[in-house]
Amino acid sequence: MKRYHDVKLRLKTFEVGQKVWLYNSRLKMFPGKLRSKWNGPYAVVSNTDYGTVEIQDLKAGQPFKVNGHRLKPYVVAGTFQKLEVETVEFVVGVPVYTA
Repeated sequence: MKRYHDVKLRLKTFEVGQKVWLYNSRLKMFPGKLRSKWNGPYAVVSNTDYGTVEIQDLKAGQPFKVNGHRLKPYVVAGTFQKLEVETVEFVVGVPVYTA
């Protein structure tokens, strides 16, 4: 079971200066149907070897440490690359029955 679980894990690496979202784990106590579970963006100040990440609010505030599992990368809408898509044509054949 451990081996199966470990295969499914994805390692997250954050670099200093990168923008990230912070998961709000206290949202379960105050339910809100359309409320976002992610706060941010925050900037990464430093990393440690054991998964602790020090982040700082971009508006103002002191840096604080959180578990790296509570973070995900902040992606700006204009940074996506366009993918080239090939066109595929389908030919529908009519079955021929011979009697």
